[in-house]
Amino acid sequence: MSTSLHLICVMFFGCAVGLFPQCAKILPDSASRMPVEVGKEFTAICKFNQSLYSPEDIEWIMGNVTLPRESYKTINKSTVSVTVKISSSMKNPLKCSAFKRTPSFKGPCTYGIYLDKGYPPLEPKNLTCVALQVGRMISPNLTCSWDPGTRDPLIGTKYTLFARISPSFGSLGFNSSSEEPLAHSLTVNLKTFPNHMKLAVWLKVENALGNVTLEEGEKDAEEFVKPNPPANVKVIPEDKFPGSLMVNWNHPIDATIFKLKYIIRYCEAGSSNWKEVPQEHTKAYTESFRLQSLQPYTDYVVQMRCIHHEGLGHWSDWSSNVTVRTPEESLFSQCAKILPDSASLIPVEVGKEFTAVCKFNQSLYSPKDIEWIMGNVTLPRESYKTINKSTVSVTVKISSSMKNPLKCSASKRTPSFKNPCTYGIYLDKGYPPLEPKNLTCVALQVGKMISPNLTCSWDPGTRDPLIRTKYTLFARISPSFGSLGFNSSSEEPLAHSLTVNLKTFPNHMKLAVWLKVENALGNVTLEEGEEDAEEFVKPNPPANVKVIPEDKFPGSLMVNWTHPIHATIFKLKYIIRYCEAGSSNWKEVPQEHTKAYTESFRLQSLQPYTDYVVQMRCIHLGGLGHWSDWSSNVTVRTPEAIPRSGPDLWRVYGDDDSVIKLIWKKPVKSNGKILAYNLTIDEGNSTKRLVVCSNEHQFRLKGERALIKITANNSVGVSPPSTLMIFRPEPSRGVDQVSYSVLDGQLQVDWLPPTQIREPVSEYLLEWVSVPDKQRDWQRVSGKLNNTVLKGNFQPFKRYSISVYPIYKKKHYSWPGKNFTVEAYLQQGPPLKGPSVDVSNTQKNNAFLKWNMIPIESQRGFLTNYTIFYKTGDAEQSVVVDPHVCSYKLTGLASESQYVVHIMASNVEGSVNGSDSSFYTKKYDDGEIEVIVVLVCLGFLFFIVFIMMLSLKNREVIKKHLWPQVPDPSHSTIATWSPDCPTRTDTPKEATLPDVSVVEVDVFDGKSLCEEDKAMLPLKKDKYFSEEHSSGIGGSSCMSSPRQSVSDSDEGDSGQTTASTVQYSSVVASGYKGQTPSLQAPVFARSESTQPLLDCEEHQEHLLDGGSHQRNSYFKRGRGLEQLQPQDTEEPDCFSPMEEEDTPTLTEDPPGPVPSYMPQQSGYRPQ
Repeated sequence: MSTSLHLICVMFFGCAVGLFPQCAKILPDSASRMPVEVGKEFTAICKFNQSLYSPEDIEWIMGNVTLPRESYKTINKSTVSVTVKISSSMKNPLKCSAFKRTPSFKGPCTYGIYLDKGYPPLEPKNLTCVALQVGRMISPNLTCSWDPGTRDPLIGTKYTLFARISPSFGSLGFNSSSEEPLAHSLTVNLKTFPNHMKLAVWLKVENALGNVTLEEGEKDAEEFVKPNPPANVKVIPEDKFPGSLMVNWNHPIDATIFKLKYIIRYCEAGSSNWKEVPQEHTKAYTESFRLQSLQPYTDYVVQMRCIHHEGLGHWSDWSSNVTVRTPEESLFSQCAKILPDSASLIPVEVGKEFTAVCKFNQSLYSPKDIEWIMGNVTLPRESYKTINKSTVSVTVKISSSMKNPLKCSASKRTPSFKNPCTYGIYLDKGYPPLEPKNLTCVALQVGKMISPNLTCSWDPGTRDPLIRTKYTLFARISPSFGSLGFNSSSEEPLAHSLTVNLKTFPNHMKLAVWLKVENALGNVTLEEGEEDAEEFVKPNPPANVKVIPEDKFPGSLMVNWTHPIHATIFKLKYIIRYCEAGSSNWKEVPQEHTKAYTESFRLQSLQPYTDYVVQMRCIHLGGLGHWSDWSSNVTVRTPEAIPRSGPDLWRVYGDDDSVIKLIWKKPVKSNGKILAYNLTIDEGNSTKRLVVCSNEHQFRLKGERALIKITANNSVGVSPPSTLMIFRPEPSRGVDQVSYSVLDGQLQVDWLPPTQIREPVSEYLLEWVSVPDKQRDWQRVSGKLNNTVLKGNFQPFKRYSISVYPIYKKKHYSWPGKNFTVEAYLQQGPPLKGPSVDVSNTQKNNAFLKWNMIPIESQRGFLTNYTIFYKTGDAEQSVVVDPHVCSYKLTGLASESQYVVHIMASNVEGSVNGSDSSFYTKKYDDGEIEVIVVLVCLGFLFFIVFIMMLSLKNREVIKKHLWPQVPDPSHSTIATWSPDCPTRTDTPKEATLPDVSVVEVDVFDGKSLCEEDKAMLPLKKDKYFSEEHSSGIGGSSCMSSPRQSVSDSDEGDSGQTTASTVQYSSVVASGYKGQTPSLQAPVFARSESTQPLLDCEEHQEHLLDGGSHQRNSYFKRGRGLEQLQPQDTEEPDCFSPMEEEDTPTLTEDPPGPVPSYMPQQSGYRPQ
């Protein structure tokens, strides 16, 4: 339509209705209908002649309804706007009417616009495109279908299908469109189908309020093809193969266009139990296939279909049924016949007896020649019955496991071989149908009408009838012009639902429904009865359910909805249910409050600032039929209100009881978002007021008490105060005992109320702290209770410290009593790990073990004990210790051994081993070696002392064995012999000393004589001391003074003899006795004696200090003899051991030469 023509039409319409004078105008304006979206707000502006009208003269009218002035807004003196929420039930037009209220009548100035109310299009779903085979080619017409959704857009909506082919000489595009409401299919013509090319397809849906696009994507063109079924399908029986059928067909399309693969399925006639030939057997590009392993003499139905050989595109439809019977087996000749007989299967009921009669040629066979065979099993002759000479029957009890066929075989037992005469029948074993139960029929609402499709379902039972069974659903409408009947049937085994099409749903009429189930063994019928047709209807849920909060009413919500179907068709009543978001505890509005045919309802008595979920459903006003499904959830929050409870205030002491940490939870009935907390701390002499935005505050208590007061603020107001008096220390008694238990996966705490208290307990506070992460929570219960279930988020295998505080209240404040604490687990489990043991201070038979306590998070329960396992070799021992013990001393160990030790930690749910540790025991304990050494030394010392004492006690015996008796020199001739003088005359006995040895020494200058040996003097002294005790000469010592005699002869020793001869050297100093010695050096004469000689060098203290030569004679007398002292001489200075040993007094010979031995040292002295 041209613009000028359109303007002429609008002017004509305006003149006709008188709406469009130039005194007013509405913006936005349009010559056509203005699109607006249902459910959203629309604002229109009216400009008028201010010289004629004022804003008070303006009225907005929708259809014939004047809009409320609350929706008006005066912009200036000549402009007034209105805002309305669009609904589909609003009437056109929207008019701005200016009417001057004066005594004189004047027609109103009115201007109007028409609104096109609707919705933007929904996104389609399930786009599917198919190109069919036509003749021997693929059709260029591509037909696409989709699900447009159920919401009618109400305004003109265009559906456009696009297709693009590539590659080609540039991409070719094609399209097709439709403006049919809720269109669900379109066909686009591609001119020629693009074999072996790419094809992209998409759908665009658009109207004045929006558009959406659904893309199928670019694919091989073959993906869209649906070929025809295989052509000229023929099934040919083969007489020589009673168990097979030959299937032949023709390719429906040339392989150069669309190469195919096939699938064949078959079933026995009357059955729906199809069997498919595996595709790998039919994938070859062939036109024939032999079905095998079939039953002889059986009717089979064969079908085929095909698809692209790579599986692209769509399967063709199944070909038409081809029914063929397999040939008879050669066993079935005419020499015998079975009754009953049938060309098809004979139905028999499982569990019941069946009798068959075999009639045979009596001229050839007798009853004894007859055998009955079921499958390959010969039936026992007890079941046979001979009726006459040519008739034998058999009776069998039918079971589902029996094999076909049942054969009567007549065989003459003669020497010559002859094929038996055999006839057989096939039995169809099964059950009669069971009576179905719970027949339920539903007609759904589709769009704004009731669907004519009546779907019924039932319970067919669990017993498979085994044979072909038919389910038929019947429906009859009355009254009408004669009763109309409809039916639908199915032969699916154990079918449980059917749908019958009534053409048009019979509103306000009667409808009778029944179900008939039948097979060859029987039939049953289940009747629903004749009822009002509305009894079968299930409407859609209420449409456009909206929930609107109202600021002035924080405890209510306004629910609006739209009737899903017109009342003339199906008048409804509604039910509303609601619950708090996240809860499943639904509350329903009583039906008597919503039974009116209305579209709104106000929910009341709700909690402020709470999210609510609202649902609705509907049913026929008279309660007929089925409830609709619940509508989708609508979640709305109620407005805020003043808090109705104070914060939950509590305190926690720090390490120092003067450091107090205040903690609190927001009010249970906060009725809004808490913005801040007003905190007051009153310590008597000082008051501190704070505004806190967090949930905790810490301060230091200066005195012994403080009164804490706290309130919470939201956008509407302030909560009631919560108070807590803090004492240091807590003055009031606590509960007497606390225990816990686990019930249904929750912790239940029991306690004994405090006794001997002045104030009653107002409530109990239960606090729990997770160990070791210190997460804290608490809850309060009535003071009348002594047990409760904790409502925290408890986790298994985690330890919690639970404390119970009695709370006392007086006037306007409360304070806690002393706490009683227990530790608890919601669920215990085996420990995660065992302790690692450290071995120290290892001894010979013991070792000291030490380990660290398992971390609490790894214990996962209360430890019951530790078990210490230690072993050496294959011998293992164990020790159980308390769980609080962290060290232990192992005793009774084997010395010098290797041990392996580990510790197992246990709780009530299980045990776990720690890591192994090895150690060696010592051979000796610390200090044991020192003790052994000391004992050995002491033993040796005692032994030495013992030996010495024993030696002293038996010294004479020892001396006799160690130092043999030396012969008495007085009996030797050496005493009187001298080589220089004759033998002396005997002297009188009195003057003779028979036991004295005379040693004659030629004395020189003492100084010159002993100078060379002075250096040796100290050593010789020692030598003399030692030799005095070790000399072996009987009774004589080599350390005797030179004045002693060479030989001692005492009375005790005179009797001893020796086997050895002791000879002595004779020393001649100078001439004979009595002569003056010359200066000539002394001459030594060596004897063969082994007796040590007296050495002057060893006794220099007996030499004279004078320079003149002098000869001294020394004598040692025997016991009892006097010693001769030298006279007129000085005491010698030489050392003499005899003086220290209290030896007898020595007497010096008279001056003069005296025979003596010359001192020697290791041989002859140099001369």
